[in-house]
Parts: sequence; C-alpha cells; structure tokens
Amino acid sequence: MVRILYTKAFLSQFKKLPESIKQDTRIAIEKFRKDPKDKSLKGHRLGGILKGSLAISVNHKTRIVFEEEVKEKNTFNFLKIGNHDIYK
Repeated sequence: MVRILYTKAFLSQFKKLPESIKQDTRIAIEKFRKDPKDKSLKGHRLGGILKGSLAISVNHKTRIVFEEEVKEKNTFNFLKIGNHDIYK
C-alpha cells in the first residue's frame, strides 16, 4: 500500500485551488495510491533546482511535485502543487 505524506506547503497550496482542480487532484492522488507508475499521471523526474524530485500531472496545467521517502518503502512526500511556476 502506498503512503502519502503532505507538507504544509502542499496543503496550503491545495486549499487555494479552485474546487474543480481540487477534485482533479483527488482523482490523481487516488490513481497514484493504486499505482504510482500509472501512465496517465505522466510521472517524470525533475532536473535543475528540483533534481531528485519527481512530478505527476493532475491535469494539463497542474502538477504535484513529490519525493520518494528513502527510509520507508512505498512512502512519498507530496511537496508542492500548482502550475509550472512550482518548478521555480
């Protein structure tokens, strides 16, 4: 089973999203829980200042940036959510 931990930054950013994107996010997170490698999430590794982090797509514009927990298998830390500006 996949375990997801949420940072304060993620939760704060999530609260500010429109309700329709919150719903898309819930759907994406449920897909991720079932299969973190689900191709529809378009998971990919990040470079630059976020090197070592990964991202999945919620929809065409919204992304979730996360890291895999090193010490706990199948545990992921969701760091940020938003449009491509979160990559900065």
